Amino acid sequence: MNRDPRTAIGIKADGKMVLIVVDGRQPGYSTGMTGKELAEYLIRLGVEEAAMLDGGATSQMLVEGSLKNRPSDRGLERPVAGAFIVKLKDT
Repeated sequence: MNRDPRTAIGIKADGKMVLIVVDGRQPGYSTGMTGKELAEYLIRLGVEEAAMLDGGATSQMLVEGSLKNRPSDRGLERPVAGAFIVKLKDT
């Protein structure tokens, strides 16, 4: 399997959700991960159930409107057909 940008979501035993975006295809910055490497990393984080989502240049993470990674498409956001939106409850 190729080393590429990856996106995954997982659930830990305590019910906490893990969202991860891995940059890639950027020599000198990030080469990405294989699917197996991503699975092994999620296991190290304690994730018990996970799904690998769309990858490549659409792998991007925004937090409160701010891009938190460097997508492989010139480091810029790109239109996507679907997304996970997480809204935290006010406590």
